[in-house]
Amino acid sequence: MCFLCLFVANSLLFVSDLGNLCNLWMNTWLPIGIFDSGVGGLTVYRALHEHLPNERFVYLGDTARVPYGTKSLSTVERYAVENAQFLAARGIKLLVVACNTASALALPAIRQALDIDVVGVIGPGARAAVAVERAGRARTQARIGVIATESTVQSGAYTQAIEKADPNASVWLYSLSDFKERDSRKRRHAGQTDRFRRGHGDRGQVVTKGKRFGWISWGNRCA
Repeated sequence: MCFLCLFVANSLLFVSDLGNLCNLWMNTWLPIGIFDSGVGGLTVYRALHEHLPNERFVYLGDTARVPYGTKSLSTVERYAVENAQFLAARGIKLLVVACNTASALALPAIRQALDIDVVGVIGPGARAAVAVERAGRARTQARIGVIATESTVQSGAYTQAIEKADPNASVWLYSLSDFKERDSRKRRHAGQTDRFRRGHGDRGQVVTKGKRFGWISWGNRCA
């Protein structure tokens, strides 16, 4: 069985799904915007940077309002649209929603609010899981487990996306314990951000943007 969790999905996704789309923008100096409810979406930035080293990126981690997985649909939509508009107002050519919960619940609202292309993580993550399972198993039926927030699990978004990629796939859904996420979020945020800064200190900076947003921006230019 292949298990697909928040960070695994984020690390697998955009190499093939965004490659063709981003190639259309390679001559534009506007950055690609990425947002997540916290810092887990930095795995998305890393995958994108490895595949598109000459692109610039801006990353928004809404750490003041994490976790999204315990919030209502209307609240997630509002947070996600606010994050998207915050980045769009600073000039981006493409938005990547690196938050599984926002991708599951708020993509239509985000796309309605913006005039640029918006890409989520559910579809790419589901297709990656199906591809991994097919490559690693001789069986014809893929068996995929999904570990995600309660809201993402209840939305059924991963089940729909996996079954679209492989109608014969069997899908098991598991939700994270919300209390564990709340207890560990501050420690996780501090540790992951520090490790990421140590590994990428020559390519960016971390700046606090008011009390609501954590603003993380990495820029890479052609030589």
